[in-house]
Amino acid sequence: HGADPDRLLVLMELGVRSFMPLSHTRPLATKLWCLAVQEYTRRNLTFRKDKLPAIYGIVKIISAVIRDEYVAGSWLCDFARGASWMRDRSIPNPNAVAGGKWPVPRADPLLPTWSWAAIDGPVLYPCLENFDVGGYLDGNGGPANLHQLSGGAFNHAEYNRNGNLVHKTSLEALSATYQKGLLRNYRLEVLGLSGDQGNFGAVVNSELVVRGVVIDITISESDCFPLISAADSTLEPKCYAMFGRSIFRLGGVSKPNVEKGVVTFDDDPRQLMKQPFVCLRLGKRREDGVDGGKAYVGLVLQSVVRVNGLAREQFYRRVGTWVVGSTHKSYSKHVRVGEFVLV
Repeated sequence: HGADPDRLLVLMELGVRSFMPLSHTRPLATKLWCLAVQEYTRRNLTFRKDKLPAIYGIVKIISAVIRDEYVAGSWLCDFARGASWMRDRSIPNPNAVAGGKWPVPRADPLLPTWSWAAIDGPVLYPCLENFDVGGYLDGNGGPANLHQLSGGAFNHAEYNRNGNLVHKTSLEALSATYQKGLLRNYRLEVLGLSGDQGNFGAVVNSELVVRGVVIDITISESDCFPLISAADSTLEPKCYAMFGRSIFRLGGVSKPNVEKGVVTFDDDPRQLMKQPFVCLRLGKRREDGVDGGKAYVGLVLQSVVRVNGLAREQFYRRVGTWVVGSTHKSYSKHVRVGEFVLV
């Protein structure tokens, strides 16, 4: 079930000492990091504040391999996979109160909602072995931005999180056919990060700006799938349909049909009121039983409006994850590119 943390340390030490290029060592190192997170979150730490310090020994070792910014338990170069965690439902959430507030407040409200370190209890990376962030490469072998892909005229300049000047092209200026082809494999971009730096990689009151492929959905409790089995419903999260409920049967077992889109919240709502969500795509994974054998996965985001004087600022917090078949027509028809500030 879990990797031996001492073995992980040995493997990471070997990676640091190797002379393999970064393109080879970084994917292995980030995968090992996710395995370490799964292992460490299973441990019973006495105090919540011990969570990031407890794993910081591995951070110091692995940073020599990854060579990128470490923030609140994630590496920004691998943000898409790092944010794809799900709560391990075998351990009840101590912050969830029957009939209480939803979304359930994070265990550490100062950390970003996309961070596994903000919640109590163990987490899992369900698509760790076959996660594909997608994307296109530029002439130097790095991720290409939208301007490079479109070949269009510059609209305005901006700076990415490394302070380098990049150029942004309006997606609306491209033909509809070109847009849809582009979005099938468009890679999530991290554009900027702000916040107060804490100890052991913690970042307080952070704002992470991302650009990626999204789809807007509106769902309610009426979109919830019925429990397949009531034997131990506490271990199974409630699932909600993105595009209408559909049951998939395999080997005599029934479960929600991933092909048609399924939403799982980090904590189950008691009764979900009808409301809109933004589904931000993180990448793809292999999925049995869907056309093409691939499914898109991502974060479910809820809008949060903050009033600052006379200004109203819109932010987004993570409330769950979603998955849908990569060839689903309703999904492909309505996707768009958007920029969002995650808190």
